[in-house]
Amino acid sequence: MKIEKIQLKAFCEKTGGKVRIIASDESVDRSGESIPFESWDLANFSKSPRLLIDHDYSVKSIVGKAEGIELNKELRALTFEPVFHDITQAAKDTKEMVEQGFLDTVSVGFLRNQDEKGVVKNE
Repeated sequence: MKIEKIQLKAFCEKTGGKVRIIASDESVDRSGESIPFESWDLANFSKSPRLLIDHDYSVKSIVGKAEGIELNKELRALTFEPVFHDITQAAKDTKEMVEQGFLDTVSVGFLRNQDEKGVVKNE
């Protein structure tokens, strides 16, 4: 399956009933930013791969977790499969919106690797 590169940072792909998230690739997002494939350091995220909604970093915004996290060399993209819990209504609603195709994009939060002067390093 060939995926056309467009000016979107991330999107959901549904295949055979499973959802795979392409969380980030090297395309430029709507904020004018691009994260080089080699720059991803997932060591910290992998310890607690929580899915949050609305860029709200609080417990009430946890709707699930990321499984099968992969730096896909062929796509040069960060991918994962979402696993939604059924504890909160927000999680149930988010899962339903993804499954019905109303929510088909995601946004990654990241910390820039910067030197002491604030210059972004690509290491």
